[in-house]
Amino acid sequence: ALAHAATMLATVDDIRYQRDRIVMELQDLGLDPYRSDSNFVLFGGLENSNQVFEALLAKGVLIRNVGIPGTLRVSAGTEAETTAFLAALREVLANH
Repeated sequence: ALAHAATMLATVDDIRYQRDRIVMELQDLGLDPYRSDSNFVLFGGLENSNQVFEALLAKGVLIRNVGIPGTLRVSAGTEAETTAFLAALREVLANH
């Protein structure tokens, strides 16, 4: 791991960027992301989090339903994964 520290740190920076991107875009969608210093974002403001979770899953997007009413949790990943999640979420929210 020490021999590849530069690569690992670049990956951490990318994940932080995607996490912050998720937070900003969730806010733009009118949702309530919780502050996060980790690689995931818990967000609320959903009328039916189970329904949103199932609709995202049907689109091939797997996030976490942690059992807190009105909230879901998404992990930050690659740019492509973040883009796919946000596009699917926009579509799901537009249909609910």
